[in-house]
Amino acid sequence: MRPHRALWRFTSGAALWLALSGAPGVAIADDGPPPAVSSKPALPETADRIGRIKRDANGRIVPAGPPLAAAPATPNGPLVPYGGGDVGTAVPQLSSFDPQALRAVQRRTDHEMQAQKLQAEVDRIVRGQRDARARGASVDSHGRTAAEEKLLGDLERIDKEVHEHEMQHYLMAQPYARSPEYFYVIGPDGRRFAVSGLTAFDATPIAGDNDATIRKLDALVRAALAPREPSEEDRRVAATLEQLIALLRQSGSSAARSPKPRPDGRR
Repeated sequence: MRPHRALWRFTSGAALWLALSGAPGVAIADDGPPPAVSSKPALPETADRIGRIKRDANGRIVPAGPPLAAAPATPNGPLVPYGGGDVGTAVPQLSSFDPQALRAVQRRTDHEMQAQKLQAEVDRIVRGQRDARARGASVDSHGRTAAEEKLLGDLERIDKEVHEHEMQHYLMAQPYARSPEYFYVIGPDGRRFAVSGLTAFDATPIAGDNDATIRKLDALVRAALAPREPSEEDRRVAATLEQLIALLRQSGSSAARSPKPRPDGRR
């Protein structure tokens, strides 16, 4: 279930600088000392380290509160696959055996939404590079800028990771998994690249055999965690399966404790 880690952003931010200045006071009468002259205070270099400020009785700028927390850094790294970690999905708390519970943590619409967001980001980069070419940016033999080539390299890497990840789920879960479904974006060269995947598991019980059903679900737990780096969605699937197994074991123990009816119908 490779929803993969996080949505990427190619963003840049400019530092915000704050400059405060004051004009010296000027005496306009002879009947008293001139007012105090304001002087520039020593301020932090960037606005994200400045708290509330005020002027004191002498006109000096002094702190009026603690410094503000520094703003978090804006990510500006390589593209990474969606990992199902930013959609707010929680592991359901099950009180009875429900094989459909996996649908609550493997939502197709989440993958579709993330692929759409990713496509919008790819399109933004492509538009920016189109403008860069119009301004005379250098291009390679394919007519692509360095940024477009990097984007293609990232998309090719993600596509490979997603397919490998989903095939590990699929092969480990046989015969209780459907073929993986992939979610794509269109790259700057017109090709489709998988950026997320979903491998649906069959968690239905094996009729009349509690122990066999537990073994089946145990195998699906191992399949959910089979990739070297399970995604957050993978871990939610495994946790949901563990709950189903616990419910089956509990019901099996209860049945074992219940006295079996005698042939005459009495207990």
